[in-house]
Amino acid sequence: MPPEVEHQAIGWDAPDGETGFLEPFVQAGFSVSRDVVLTTSAPRPPARPSAIVSVRPLRSPAEWSQALDVQMLCRGEGHEEAGYREFRQRAMDRYRRMEEAGLGHWYGAFIGDRLVADLGVFHDGQGLGRYQSVETHPVFRRQGIAGTMIYEAGRQAISERGLHTLVIIAEEDAAPARLYQSLGFVPTERSMGVVWWDRQGAEV
Repeated sequence: MPPEVEHQAIGWDAPDGETGFLEPFVQAGFSVSRDVVLTTSAPRPPARPSAIVSVRPLRSPAEWSQALDVQMLCRGEGHEEAGYREFRQRAMDRYRRMEEAGLGHWYGAFIGDRLVADLGVFHDGQGLGRYQSVETHPVFRRQGIAGTMIYEAGRQAISERGLHTLVIIAEEDAAPARLYQSLGFVPTERSMGVVWWDRQGAEV
């Protein structure tokens, strides 16, 4: 692995659940991820919706900055802060350009003016929309906010863009996948991936 590379991720579709030839990746220090692809034509309301948040697209640079801060708080194990912030900032800039091109929105769940959770829903121009980077501030988890945000953002995206299918991806058998299924998403296929990062250079 070149010394300047701190993180690598490779993914591929596995509709029938076939894992493929993983051993060379495992021997090289990669971790294996198994994800489920879930779809719905219309998400259903959560059983316990949050009454304290309003869900809407971001409206200002300050709100995009809040979204980046939440994404940073929720970064996974092994991601060094400065490097991940640069990566995440570039990703958010790309999503802003996609929004400007009419391909979707980045949504926030707000309590007053404070963003406490966020996600993106972007589409392919042919009726297929996909959720991106669903995250909730650690202090505000387990309050029904994520489910409310996913439902409201999906409902708004379908209404505004006339989408016929929404796609969301989660680690198989993990809590997010169960949440998505409770909102009407149905497992459609599987995907596989391998991930490597330089743990020696990561923050502890």
